[in-house]
Amino acid sequence: FTLTFSINGELLAVAGGEEGATGLCVVYNVRTGQRVGTFGEYYDTVLAADISPDQRMIALGGPNNKERVYAMDTGAELYNLESHTDWIFAVKFTPDGEVLATADRAGGLFLWQAANGRPVEQLRGHEGAIHALAYTPDSLYLASAGQDGTIQLWDTWTYQRVRSFKAHDTPVLTLDVGTNNQIVSCGADKLTRIWN
Repeated sequence: FTLTFSINGELLAVAGGEEGATGLCVVYNVRTGQRVGTFGEYYDTVLAADISPDQRMIALGGPNNKERVYAMDTGAELYNLESHTDWIFAVKFTPDGEVLATADRAGGLFLWQAANGRPVEQLRGHEGAIHALAYTPDSLYLASAGQDGTIQLWDTWTYQRVRSFKAHDTPVLTLDVGTNNQIVSCGADKLTRIWN
């Protein structure tokens, strides 16, 4: 269901599973192809994964409405987050490693202290599921994309929405932010668009 590179490109997290049966996340060293670790082993598929910038933690989300964060070196669960009321579709660490954002199928978008899972803020603005999250390289802005076809841009210091626009006439399925802060999005309409 999801492929995610570490911020330095050295690791690749591959997560998924079989709906209603099993799920897990496997992390590989990109240079050697060797398996670095296996995380999760859920009773349902893993829908979202992200590796912290320092490669010390990995965050996983899925249909059980819980976000779980594991230590990369030991595989031990560090903490789990239980504020979501629906399936977790997206997770993302800030590039500076301070904050973890999580988003769900009901439009819930939460920010947490990455080190310990303490709540920071809830951001409200999407109507329906949030499918993707991406931070600007400086960690100052968070972009979220969802079922409502919009992309929302959030200031991570004030927790205010600074921009909202209709990106696609269909759900936005994925997005990313480049080093020049351009946003690229892909929708269910099979269109890829770039935004300044």
